[in-house]
Amino acid sequence: MIQQPSAATAASLEDIKRRSNHMVEALCGSTEERARAAHAYRALLSLQQDDGLAASELAQRLCVSRPQVRSWLVALEQTDLVHRAGRGRRARFWLTPQGRALVATLLAPVMRERFERLRPEIEALRDLLLDTLGSVEGVAGRFEAA
Repeated sequence: MIQQPSAATAASLEDIKRRSNHMVEALCGSTEERARAAHAYRALLSLQQDDGLAASELAQRLCVSRPQVRSWLVALEQTDLVHRAGRGRRARFWLTPQGRALVATLLAPVMRERFERLRPEIEALRDLLLDTLGSVEGVAGRFEAA
């Protein structure tokens, strides 16, 4: 039988949610346009790590739906940042030379700077999450700080 979390655990989980949302806003911005740009950044960075991904693989990595990823990939393809090989579900996507140059000169350093700025908050959130998970009966001892 699954036990309901204690009030302290529930408060910790709510704090984790609030802080996570804050970090997403800090990384991606809160306007719709910035959100679209952040998704494009994430797609480009994922393709930089693993070129030749299918839309479904990219969607799984980014934790979004395949139709969302397809719309981003179409936009990136129209701006000549991504190249498509194949059609339909078998289509694979690669960065073009322009896409690689953009990632190398702009996106990666920007995301690195934002991540470094948020590092203390990310580490505090990780510690809070591990403490919260460790206090849940039956879960204690299964997680360690990396």
